[in-house]
This record gives sequence, C-alpha cells and structure tokens, in this order.
Amino acid sequence: MMKKKLLVVCMTVAMMFSFAGCGKKEQTETETVTEAGITVGAEVEQFINRDLPSIASDRDKAVRLYKAYFEKNMDSEQWLGSLENEAITSYDSYLEKLRAFEYTTSEVQNLQNQYIQSAELQRNAIQDVIDGIKNSDSSYFDSAEEKIEQSETYMAQYKDSLKTVCADNGITIKGELGTATDAE
Repeated sequence: MMKKKLLVVCMTVAMMFSFAGCGKKEQTETETVTEAGITVGAEVEQFINRDLPSIASDRDKAVRLYKAYFEKNMDSEQWLGSLENEAITSYDSYLEKLRAFEYTTSEVQNLQNQYIQSAELQRNAIQDVIDGIKNSDSSYFDSAEEKIEQSETYMAQYKDSLKTVCADNGITIKGELGTATDAE
C-alpha cells in the first residue's frame, strides 16, 4: 500500500508541473507571415496565452480530484468513484477541446500535437490508476508511472520545440517556460 501511495504522490506532482505554457512574448518584424496573413508569433501567442488557459479548468479539475485522496484522506472506493465519474470525464473534455483548436502554421500545429501526446499519456495514466484500484493490481500503477515518464518526455520535447519556434521567428519569451502568464 505504501508503494501505491508513493507512486500516486509522484504522479500527482509530475502532473501538476508538466502542463504549462510559456510566458509573455513580443511580435517582431522578422516573423514569418502565412498567405492568410497569420504570423507564427500570433499563433504561438494564441495557443499559449489564450487557448491553453481557456481549457485549463478541465485539466485542473481532474488533477484536483486526483490529489483529493491525499489531501482529504479519502478511502479508495470514494477516490475510485471520483476518478471514474469526474476526473476522467474532465480530462476527456480537456483533450477534446485541445484537439479542436485549429492553427494555420505548421510550427504551431506541431506544438499542439506534441502537447496532445503528453496530455493523452497523462489521461491514460489516470485510467491505469483507476484500473489498478479496481483490480487491486499494482502492475497498473507501474504502467501509470511509465506513462507519466513518457508524458514528461513529450512535454520536454514540446518545450524545446517552443523555444526553437520562438528563436526561429524572433519571438521573445518574457517569463519562464512552465509558468502560465498572459501575453501583453
């Protein structure tokens, strides 16, 4: 039981810190402009500072429900019900909205795809925890831990790609990656 609690604590911390956007940015004259007149900078700013924050409440609810087990000393059955009935539903809503965003530039489409891959793995990790509780099988917790690690890899790739897109298009990031600050 202690191994399960430790794993769940690690997963909770990883989930809390892995999803965040970049900081503020400024558009410069060197940005690429598409045929439709959309700049990469404008789409990066839209994705990071408007779109992701607009759906964050669904993800935050799922994480909050996930963490409730430790903060409120819930029993396993109560926690299972909360994860099954609310957390997964919220995370599925988050993923649906994340996939629905449409971008013109290939750079931002790539960023979105990397972000989605990371989010899908986190959602699947929650499902593994549900299955592990239901089946009293710790192998599901091991699988969940692997998915969280893979999710963190995709998130690191996303952040690296974001830095590259910003550098290639003369976009200045104000603040640090991993914080949710608004653009000016």
